[in-house]
Amino acid sequence: MSDSSAKMKAFAQRIQEGIGLIKQGDYQSGYEQLKPYVVLMKEAGSTPVRLFSYYAIAQFKQGDIDGFLETYESLKAIEPSDKEEEKAIATIEEWFHALMNEMGQRD
Repeated sequence: MSDSSAKMKAFAQRIQEGIGLIKQGDYQSGYEQLKPYVVLMKEAGSTPVRLFSYYAIAQFKQGDIDGFLETYESLKAIEPSDKEEEKAIATIEEWFHALMNEMGQRD
């Protein structure tokens, strides 16, 4: 395995671990693990749907509403390439609408 291939594998593994933490309900740890990769992807002008959707979930569950809204906007601008991406974006869209409804009821 080449050095660059090993680095890419390690990169993907860390993202998978962060997503796994979020799936297990450890939102803080998952958020912290994914954050550097999300920042890197933003700087590269890329928005991988799966990564960003799990990151949005962690933000939402931790109460980082501004961060959630920013990530939601990034996801909303993407044209899904398959059913999995479509479902992930739809889930975050539902959470966004629930948040807006909740905020509307408080005012």
